[in-house]
Amino acid sequence: AVATELAASRRAATAAGVPDAAIVLDPGFGFGKTPSQNWQLLDGLDAIVALGRPVLAAVSRKRFLGEATGQPIEGRDAATAAACALAADRGARLFRVHEPAAVRDALRVAEAVRWH
Repeated sequence: AVATELAASRRAATAAGVPDAAIVLDPGFGFGKTPSQNWQLLDGLDAIVALGRPVLAAVSRKRFLGEATGQPIEGRDAATAAACALAADRGARLFRVHEPAAVRDALRVAEAVRWH
């Protein structure tokens, strides 16, 4: 699975001299994955978070969001914000996005629920 592959890549990087503190895990949303695989990856993101390094959720405007919403690329910012909030709920802390303000607000809402 993706978590196993990322753990192996992390070991290889540290063995090559990359400081562990410099490693961010990117599960690769959208790369060679079906929409179903992307949703499974998002839902199971906590397994990657459990590896102990910051996790990047680069879901901005991805095709799987368009397939779920029927929106073209430029209409996927709300779906991006929702996906980022879901990723944050599962432990992701880094986000690559096109519209930071919308995602910021979605993350604030997710955080408010967590600390309510």
